[in-house]
Parts: sequence; C-alpha cells; structure tokens
Amino acid sequence: LGHADALLKHDELADLRLGGGTGAFCPQATGTLAFLDGLYAELASTFPQTDLVHIGGDEVWGFSADPRCAEMVAAQGEEGVYAFHLSNLAHLLKKRQRTMAFWGDEILNHPRTAEALPRESVVFDWHYGDQRDYPSIAFFQERGFERIYVCPAVHGFFDVYPQYRQAFGNIRGFIEAGVQRQVEGACCTTWGMNRGGNAENYLYGLAYAAECSWSSRQCERGFFDRRFAAAWLGFEAGDASEDLMDHAFWFAWQKHEGSPFWQQLFRVSEFFFGDV
Repeated sequence: LGHADALLKHDELADLRLGGGTGAFCPQATGTLAFLDGLYAELASTFPQTDLVHIGGDEVWGFSADPRCAEMVAAQGEEGVYAFHLSNLAHLLKKRQRTMAFWGDEILNHPRTAEALPRESVVFDWHYGDQRDYPSIAFFQERGFERIYVCPAVHGFFDVYPQYRQAFGNIRGFIEAGVQRQVEGACCTTWGMNRGGNAENYLYGLAYAAECSWSSRQCERGFFDRRFAAAWLGFEAGDASEDLMDHAFWFAWQKHEGSPFWQQLFRVSEFFFGDV
C-alpha cells in the first residue's frame, strides 16, 4: 500500500497513485486490485514453498487526499478505507492459497482498523527501540490475531555504521518478549544501507538475531561473540575473542551512551555515498 515509489514512479501506473504522489497505491483506483493480483500471481508461482505473501501496509495514511476515496472516507473514516483495502488483498491471496502478512504499525496507531481484518492474517509487529517491554504483542493477541512475528532490526537509519548498542538490546528484548507471549516467530529487518555498500557491517547483527531466534535461551552477548569469533573469524575461545569482537564491532560505543561524533558526521550520507 505504501512505500510504493519503486513501482508507482513509472508513468504507466500513474492512475494508481494515491493523491497523485508516488508513495502509495490508491485503494479506490480502478486498476489497483488487478495490478496487485497480477503481482501476487507472479510471487505465488515464483515462491511455491511459502504460504505467506507480505503486502506491506506500513507508514501510510491520508486517503482523504484522493478524491476517489472521499466517499468512503466520509462514510467509514480513513480506518475503513485501510481495512477495506487490506481485506481485498487478503481475498486476492486466499484464492491463490496464500495468507496475507502485513506490518502492524497502522493497526496500533488506528485500533479500530483491526475490527474488519481477517484474523488468520499474519501480523509483523515491528519496533526498533531498546525497550523494557513490548505491549504491542498483547495488543494483537487480545484482538484475535494468533499468528504474530516480532520484528526487531539491525539498523543504522541513514548512518554509515549500524547502531549496535540499540540493535542488540532491541533484538534480544523483542525476541524474548515474543517467546514469553508464544508468538509464531521472529523476522529481523535491516533499516539502513541506503547509500553505499556497507552490507558487511550488518552481518554481525543479523547473525545475532539468528542466534536469538534459533535458541532464545542463548541470547547472552558474550556467548554469541565467542561463537561468532570462532565461526567467522577463526579465533578460538582462548584467544580473548570477546575483546576482539569489542574492537571489531563495538568500538564506536565503548565510551559513549549515544551516537559518537563521527557517526553524526556520516548522517549527511548524501555527501559521502550519494550520486554526486
């Protein structure tokens, strides 16, 4: 629904744009469902091993900005338009023996939307903060959603280097909260790498997320670091592997609670990694 610029920037799809912008599909545009149905058909045939198709649906609102949605907004509110669209997508996927997965943030922001959504849909509940608890899991369960994935992140936003202090707390805390609430699984996201080829910087955090997801009782960082150093870098347990990992990945936060000065500089990432 949202974050659709990569598709909607093409002039052939101009009629599907919400409010004339390229950020989101218009749920009431004549060709929206037919276009997405064709896309889902291609996905279903390309990935026969999964019963899920993730439709997105995060960080999008403002349907009243499009005249084609005005009548529905007046009758049902913006929540009604969102629920109408997601319910249509769930129907398209069901006929292809697929279940709809979606990001849960807009349901948290607009709880009334949940009333009209099919409960067999899979919620991908994303939060990227190092929090004490994650009450959103209970929110979805109390509304009848039984299939939930907790989604932490290895993220750097527009930074060159991942914010590992925050990410490791987020990954461990969110996955442990999911285990306590007996959710279906975890899906670690990467929110970064917008400019520049720094994917290698994220592998350490993604491996930690895999470790926590595979064995949630083994989320202690020292245990993980020793295994990571042995498996990826060839160091044995007696080689002070934890200190090596500190120097390799955590050096930026050894004496700073927040982001270091050099990282603040790199937030102007267009200068270093843009198309200039």
